[in-house]
Amino acid sequence: MQTQHLGFIGLEDDTISACLSMLKIMDGRSTVSWSQSAPEEADVLMVSSQQCGSQQSWEKGDKPCIVVYPCSQAKPAFPFTLSHPFRIAQLIEVLDAVGKH
Repeated sequence: MQTQHLGFIGLEDDTISACLSMLKIMDGRSTVSWSQSAPEEADVLMVSSQQCGSQQSWEKGDKPCIVVYPCSQAKPAFPFTLSHPFRIAQLIEVLDAVGKH
């Protein structure tokens, strides 16, 4: 089983906690095992939409980014997005899409 590391930037603690709980539920049900790491060491980043727009350093990198945005806002123009609040099925779908990229 392949292990991938997910880093979080600018997300609220409760969002990170919910996401980590979902990752534990997913563990063993996918070809990829996801774990949390520091953003610098992560394979994939989950970033708050509030961090977008000012050419943050993560936007210039080569790591895939999942932009998490409030469901009350329009979908941002990024390849991988996740509307908050999200369900486990939505998280699985976007992580699978990132994995195929």
